[in-house]
Amino acid sequence: MKPCAWPLLSWLHGSLFFFMPHLLIGLFTNDPEVIEKGCVFLRLVAFAQVPLAISFVYAGSLRGTGDTHYVFLVTLIAMWGIRVLLSYIAAVPLHLSLYMVWGVFLLDWLFRATAFAWRYKQRDLHQIVL
Repeated sequence: MKPCAWPLLSWLHGSLFFFMPHLLIGLFTNDPEVIEKGCVFLRLVAFAQVPLAISFVYAGSLRGTGDTHYVFLVTLIAMWGIRVLLSYIAAVPLHLSLYMVWGVFLLDWLFRATAFAWRYKQRDLHQIVL
C-alpha cells in the first residue's frame, strides 16, 4: 500500500460512519431507538477518523525514532487536559449534552494529530541512528 493511501482509508471509514450509520448500527441491534441515538454518535466519530489516523501514524513514527517523551507528554496533556477536564466541564458545571462531551473527544484527537504532525515535521530524521 502506498504511503498516501492511509488518509484515503480514513476518509472512507469516516464516510461510511457519516452516510450509512443506520446500516452499520443495524448489524448489532434491531431496536429503532438505539439505532437512532447511535447514528448521532457514529456521525460524530466519523469526523475523528482522519485525525485519529494521523495521530496514530505520526505518534508511531516519533516513537520509532526514539521521541517517546514528546509522545508521552502530548498524550498526557490531551487525555487529562482536554478529554477528561473539558468533558467534565461540559457535563457537570455546564450541563451540556452527551453529544458535546463526545465533541470534546474530537478536539482531543485534533490536538494530538496537530501536535504529532508538527513535531514530526520539525525533526531532522537524517540524524537519527537506530
